[in-house]
Amino acid sequence: YAPSAAGVVVTQASSMQVSAVYACVSIISYDLAKLGATLFRGERKGARAVASDHYLAALLRKPAPWLTWMEFATMLQASVLLNANGYAVIVRDPFTGRPNMLVPINPERVHLWQGPDAQLFWMVGRSGMHEMAVLKDQPLMIPYDDMLHLKGLSLNGLLGLPQISTARETFGLAIAQEQLASRWAGNSAKPSGILSTEQKMDP
Repeated sequence: YAPSAAGVVVTQASSMQVSAVYACVSIISYDLAKLGATLFRGERKGARAVASDHYLAALLRKPAPWLTWMEFATMLQASVLLNANGYAVIVRDPFTGRPNMLVPINPERVHLWQGPDAQLFWMVGRSGMHEMAVLKDQPLMIPYDDMLHLKGLSLNGLLGLPQISTARETFGLAIAQEQLASRWAGNSAKPSGILSTEQKMDP
């Protein structure tokens, strides 16, 4: 990460320390997740019915053993808002090929690789024992079709344009001003020193 003009390095974590950013990201992410995920089956004359018996219905209710839909959707939407990209590795049943788990990944550890024959892969950096265990059967270069990818505003159709980069100066200024105000308050709003002279000062 390159530092902003205010001298502050702006990252995903430091951006969330700005109260306005945290409020916006959390409110939007939670509200979207509250909508839930319902699968519908199309019927005649434009009607539709809830497809609760579809094999994907259970996956949407609980994308992973440790995640509810609410937690999963909130995480992916927060990633999109901060990075314009949200990722979840699609773990498939080895016999049927059907998805049986969605593993969300921090966008900072996902990189797109483009092959000379137009093939696309995702290189996913594992972090922590749990993530390494869950993805132990997945290749380092995950095929494009085995990644759930949510994109924000994009200029090339492949990746979203990260807000942290495009709004670096805005975030950096807000962080620097907050730090300055905090140090000032921590010093009881007193200046750290004074200037004095023995000479008489004119106007």
